[in-house]
Amino acid sequence: MNVTDLRDILDERSHAARIPAGLERMAGVRARVSAIRQRRVAAIGALAVVALVIIGYGLTRPHAPHAGLAAVQPTASPSFGYHLVDGFPEYADGAKVVATGSASTRVGVIRVTAAAAELGFVFATRCQLPAGVELSLNWTANGNKIVEGTCGGSFRADPGRWQSPGTRAGDRVEFVVTIVAVQPGPSSGPVPDGTFSVAVMRRLDYAAYPLPPRPARLAPLARNPAAGLDPRVGQATGKVIDSVPADPKAPVEIKIPVAANAALDMVAQTPGYLLVYADGLLQARAEWWDYEQLVYGASLRAGEQGSRTVTVRLVPEHMTGAWRAVLYSGQT
Repeated sequence: MNVTDLRDILDERSHAARIPAGLERMAGVRARVSAIRQRRVAAIGALAVVALVIIGYGLTRPHAPHAGLAAVQPTASPSFGYHLVDGFPEYADGAKVVATGSASTRVGVIRVTAAAAELGFVFATRCQLPAGVELSLNWTANGNKIVEGTCGGSFRADPGRWQSPGTRAGDRVEFVVTIVAVQPGPSSGPVPDGTFSVAVMRRLDYAAYPLPPRPARLAPLARNPAAGLDPRVGQATGKVIDSVPADPKAPVEIKIPVAANAALDMVAQTPGYLLVYADGLLQARAEWWDYEQLVYGASLRAGEQGSRTVTVRLVPEHMTGAWRAVLYSGQT
């Protein structure tokens, strides 16, 4: 096992189940998904994309493949402006910063408190570490474990993940973030000097979030190869499901054989939501809060066996531009 394998394992340990499990990984993860898929596909000389059981919402982009996730890169908007709060953008991915914390890696723990949010939270992390070093962090809320994942990632957790029984909006919640692993290098080695920071962000209603300005011209979806188009041949590597050209807010429904753990990539030209149902059950809700066309990755029939015909229904909300979903037939 090499360093890259270890890094991928740490990433996959932080991947959560679909919506029913209540935890969503964010955007930089989606970009890493594409990179990991491309590397694994190249390794076996195939064009089919390897399906990874992963889910994410757009928030960050990587500065280099497999080098950890970059800090959030905010987009200026004259409609509201923006500024950084302790190095994090005040607004990102449908949420607003309400608490931050920072500590040295030698201390190894951060404690922050925030009032319980009715719509839940987005959590973001940032690390300043020696080159090639990554941290794995454990998050808890009022003593309940939320997730463990590599530093630099961001994720969303619904109330079922972070709130204790009886917690109401406005109640105090203490979040504790602890270093639990350092890679690469032996686990018994010293923690390298550095700092890590976290941000707790309160999710906002769609109407209350200050969206960036709409570009004069929307970029075509075809420019995004991660949305299921092989850039070498211009053909899809999976089943492409496009929005209705005349009405991007219209639902789209198809019946199609779906393998267990089949990967689903989604992308949109504009801010909005895309709800994914399989046989009437909500499997994922992709969210976009800008015009960057970051790819959201999910999976259908996670944990099941075999292949069967499924009615897949995609329901857009707030969409004002085209969107695309690509369903890959395969198992992780």
